[in-house]
Amino acid sequence: MAETQRLRIGSSIENLPEVVSWIESFCAAHPPASDYEHRLQLVAEELLMNTIIHGYGKERENASIWLTLVPQPEGMAFVIEDSAAPFNPLEDGPVPDTDSELGDRPVGGLGVMLTKEMTDRASYVRDSCNRLFLVFGPGEIPDISGDDKAAGEQKDPITSSPIRPRALTLRILVILLFLPVAGIFAAGVLNYLKFERILTETAAARYDPVLRELARAIGDSLGEGLTLASTRTTSNLIERSVAQFDGAFDLVVRDLDGGALFSTREDDGGVNGIDTASSPPPGAIHHESVGQELFKGSIMILQNGVPVGMLSLFHDATEVRNEMPALMRQLWRAGTFALVPVVPILILFTLVIFGRIEGKLHKRKLTIGRAAQPDIPDPGSSDPLVQAIWRLSWRSTSKGGAT
Repeated sequence: MAETQRLRIGSSIENLPEVVSWIESFCAAHPPASDYEHRLQLVAEELLMNTIIHGYGKERENASIWLTLVPQPEGMAFVIEDSAAPFNPLEDGPVPDTDSELGDRPVGGLGVMLTKEMTDRASYVRDSCNRLFLVFGPGEIPDISGDDKAAGEQKDPITSSPIRPRALTLRILVILLFLPVAGIFAAGVLNYLKFERILTETAAARYDPVLRELARAIGDSLGEGLTLASTRTTSNLIERSVAQFDGAFDLVVRDLDGGALFSTREDDGGVNGIDTASSPPPGAIHHESVGQELFKGSIMILQNGVPVGMLSLFHDATEVRNEMPALMRQLWRAGTFALVPVVPILILFTLVIFGRIEGKLHKRKLTIGRAAQPDIPDPGSSDPLVQAIWRLSWRSTSKGGAT
């Protein structure tokens, strides 16, 4: 049995001879159709004339008509498709006047009557184009879906789902998700550093009264005419002052050259000198960490308002340091909980907004690609660009030819 054949012709009467030759060739290749060849030739000519003259009318320039012949075991089926205005010749055609004299009869209707009488089965469908199915001989209305169906009639896969996220949407989603994650992470780090400083200052401030009291006591001794170096002989004074305060801490007294004049630490460390320019101002206490185990507070020792040395107090930092990991865990937990409502909202927003945009762009791309094919009755879109590509595709190919 012969294969299904399709032919596209321009909407011009000049193309009728090509249709005649095409039908003859098909019937020669499919013998069961030969018995109906004459009937098909008459019907095809009538339908083509109606489509060219009445269907397209003045708009026939650059218009197309698609013809399909489907072989059947005992005959054939003929399908004619066009993108003219909707018209069902099986129901909408005029009823011919067969009783009046030939000269008095109105024009029209005979071709439709001829079509009905010479075919064994007929059906009309209107979707994106007019499609008329005619069966010659015993057989059913063919299903020209798939490869036999016009490319313009294949369903667009995104018609039922306008949201179609693709690469661009995914990139935007990654960026939008990165911003809150990075922001919450940065906020967590900054808060950790802030809380660490607050804890350090709070823990160190507990010993600030000790520093100020001792600095005042040493200053009073210096005011009575003693020198700072004489604190080596007045250690009892310092120890008695220290005994008034609770807590474990160490004291170091240094002169401006950095030498330790008094120290309760086994390793007083020694420095090359005290930079008075970078030292805390008179009466102020400077706090800092010494490794992971100690906090240090320092205050200048004054003699008649002039710095002559520095008093430093060292105390344990273990308790505060032990609180830091728990603080970090709390900050991470708070950041995670903050992201829980943000992430799904961002994902939904991105997929709906940008996915819809990409869906429309993808659909337009498919429609443009479909319009560029030379074998469709209608591109299925009123988009001016799609229509222009469809017409250019038709002009750039031959006005006839089997496909």
